[in-house]
Amino acid sequence: MAKQMKAVIRAEVDPSGVVKGVSKAEAELKRLNATAARTAAATGATAALNVASIAANMVGKAAGAAAGRAEEIEKMATTFNIDAANAATMEQIAEFRRQEQIAAAIGPDIAASIRERTRMRDIEAQRMAADPLLGPGVGNFMVGQELMNQTGRAALDTGISAAGAIPPIESIRTMIDEFRKFLRNPF
Repeated sequence: MAKQMKAVIRAEVDPSGVVKGVSKAEAELKRLNATAARTAAATGATAALNVASIAANMVGKAAGAAAGRAEEIEKMATTFNIDAANAATMEQIAEFRRQEQIAAAIGPDIAASIRERTRMRDIEAQRMAADPLLGPGVGNFMVGQELMNQTGRAALDTGISAAGAIPPIESIRTMIDEFRKFLRNPF
């Protein structure tokens, strides 16, 4: 007879790894939930600000419309009612008097600053007129600018005339050489 054999496998499981994994997963879920809550709160705050902005805009438009209508009615009254017209005239006279008062107070200082600004501009004009190199310098600068503009336009024209083809390298080299010569000796 054959003997029967039995094998017994014993396994010991260490549940600490599983427990640690579960606790880490729970901590991550809590962190994600907190982030989601903050995001929801921020979204709600943004929406509330948008609603408040729209409401403020609507109130502003309504106030503007009311002010426009009030001005229209006031104009009508000051045109066709003698008391309102007289009151408007007296308001203008009072405004002119206020402006006169302000002008009398600050006028001397403003006049002094205008005279100083004029004096400074005169000094600048004298300095510029006395500088013997300023005219030729500006002239050279303007000629240089025009040469660069012409060189740039020539390069564009070459490119355009080639209808999208690459311009011949020799023409580009020639333009660059001409520009370099000018930079070395403008005149």
